[in-house]
Amino acid sequence: IHDVREDFIENYKKTYPCNIITLLARKYDNHMALKNMPENLSSFSFHAHKGKALSDREIYVVVIGESARYGNFSINGYEKKTSPRLENIKGLMTYSDVYATSNVTEFAVPLLLSRATPLNFENVYREKTFADAFKESGFYTGWVANQSGYHPYIKRIAKDIDKAYFPSDEFENLENYDSKLLPYIDSLLNENKQKTFIVIHALGSHFRYNFRYPKPFEKFTPALEGTSDCSIASDKNKDLFTNTYDNSILYTDYILSEIINKVASQKGVSAVLYISDHAENLYDNGTTTVLHGSRTPPVPEIHVPLFIWTSPAYQSAYSGKQHALKTNINKKISASDIFHSILDIADIHYPGEIPEKSIASDGFKEDSIRYVYTANKEVIHFQ
Repeated sequence: IHDVREDFIENYKKTYPCNIITLLARKYDNHMALKNMPENLSSFSFHAHKGKALSDREIYVVVIGESARYGNFSINGYEKKTSPRLENIKGLMTYSDVYATSNVTEFAVPLLLSRATPLNFENVYREKTFADAFKESGFYTGWVANQSGYHPYIKRIAKDIDKAYFPSDEFENLENYDSKLLPYIDSLLNENKQKTFIVIHALGSHFRYNFRYPKPFEKFTPALEGTSDCSIASDKNKDLFTNTYDNSILYTDYILSEIINKVASQKGVSAVLYISDHAENLYDNGTTTVLHGSRTPPVPEIHVPLFIWTSPAYQSAYSGKQHALKTNINKKISASDIFHSILDIADIHYPGEIPEKSIASDGFKEDSIRYVYTANKEVIHFQ
């Protein structure tokens, strides 16, 4: 008989700081690839360029969330009012059938940023990212994050873009809230560049959930308090975990709405894209599974939210792309499509681009099979 507490502890070991040993083992396997990456990428170029020139200022923002579940946003039909602000933002599109490409951040983020897929993960070390393609295309580029700044993959990106901010490297800091990122976003926007691109990597809903939001956002109770030990791990405490998790989603709703409003206030041709790196298990459907990093992830662990907001000026300048973004809203999408989509949204072109992998293209082809690269470095698929 599988013991619920053992299952929780196995998952908990994947959460900082308990995941350090696990991470070290994985990092050892990646050591040589990461060590050689800067040299391998030194001469790499997408040969990317901007399409039609616009007189209006352009701003594109990608927000990478953490452990957010599609089904726990009320904008997606959840019974609790967890996303009241997003529901009131005009022009916001929410995509219903998006799967992550990995169930651990260490792999999910490089797969989001690059053309690599779970079937050729090694390509994350051989090619640069969409942030680099934006810079090649003449954009002023920024990176704002309160996690993963220590990782060599992220360090390389931060070194090569124009300006990077990492306001905190203390993952378990009780007050490492995502609101810390907002002043740095203001700083980048206030540079007032003609073309601006920003990546924001937030802590979102990473366990411990009660560390992810300040007290005023504790709307759903009872909720976890302090540093409760593993003795509370049980599907009998599902409501406790879920309430706390939903409070973190409520806070994500606030953060995202603030980011969108900041970009909207600039009155330019602009778009904001949000996607979570992976999702989370919360004792779904009578299971004993919680958190993420499962050997064989169930759908709730990889079904992620994807939101895209575009400004009125964008909708006018790129009416064809706007139409495609709406048309593809309920199609099967993979995080592997994000690289192609964000560059297409910004009208950035490069040799070998694949329009059928962009949700901003009328030629987008939905994924019949979606692949996931697991924590064990195994590839599984979903139809």
